[in-house]
Amino acid sequence: MHYHCICTALTLSLMTLSPKSLSEQLRLVNGDILNGKLLDRSTTHLIWMSDNFGPLTIQLSQITNLDEASNNSGDISPPTDPKPGAAPRYSGGLSITGSAANGNQNRRDWDIDTTIQRRTVKARQTVQFEYENHSLEEQQAEDSYSLGYANDWFYSDQWFWRNEASVGADERRAIAKTYTLGSALGHQFWDTPNSRLSLESGVLWIVEEVAGKNSDDHLTWSWSLDYSHILFERIELFHRQDIRVSMQHAKDSQADIDLGIKVPLIKNLFTELKLELLYDNQPALDTERLDSQFSMGINYSW
Repeated sequence: MHYHCICTALTLSLMTLSPKSLSEQLRLVNGDILNGKLLDRSTTHLIWMSDNFGPLTIQLSQITNLDEASNNSGDISPPTDPKPGAAPRYSGGLSITGSAANGNQNRRDWDIDTTIQRRTVKARQTVQFEYENHSLEEQQAEDSYSLGYANDWFYSDQWFWRNEASVGADERRAIAKTYTLGSALGHQFWDTPNSRLSLESGVLWIVEEVAGKNSDDHLTWSWSLDYSHILFERIELFHRQDIRVSMQHAKDSQADIDLGIKVPLIKNLFTELKLELLYDNQPALDTERLDSQFSMGINYSW
């Protein structure tokens, strides 16, 4: 089934569900069933708390025959304005990966990545923190970290305005400190229980303090993509990428790409396999243009 089939049509059973059954499960046109309960409805969205995927924001435009079902059954009330005091919904995830080698080579690698998200009908706030530690033989361990905050304001069903800021460092690439501040326009093509896709494009101001050099600041054009798809109702494939091109020097660019898969172990606990690629066509002295890393670890989502 094509992805857009899921985006353009949700559950036909909404036409006949009673309040009792609506609080238990949601049936999709492809035959999938989402257990959970209805949390809230606004003039544009339906909020469904899925037992497996957490809170899902579903656009009313993606639900077929909702008005007809309301008129015929009387069980489903018409959309209402968002409740001013409605509680926000929280979700997040924690991923921990590590590896060790002894013998001909003594190596230790750790990677901790956590995300917390707060969602209301019109806003989505995200805090993300990533820390990596790499040590080889008797050399001093190299650390890198990134702490970022982003706020997405949905001024229509699918369009949103993003503002973000971050701070970080990367000893492997000789970057003692880096700061970013940006603003972008985004489009949420679809966001369903089984798949999501969003694109963003805007400007990003970057300040980098390179070891042994003066700090460098430049304005860049950024383009980001966030995609995921769930197979067999359980296995999640994901792809995220961020491309930045300097607006002062077009040849100065950087690409950060993540490809991965999450395989469930028990409820909310997954095995995560991820390939990370970082390409910088003007890296610091004595560093390579391309960094790649494959990791396998544990991911906990709520």
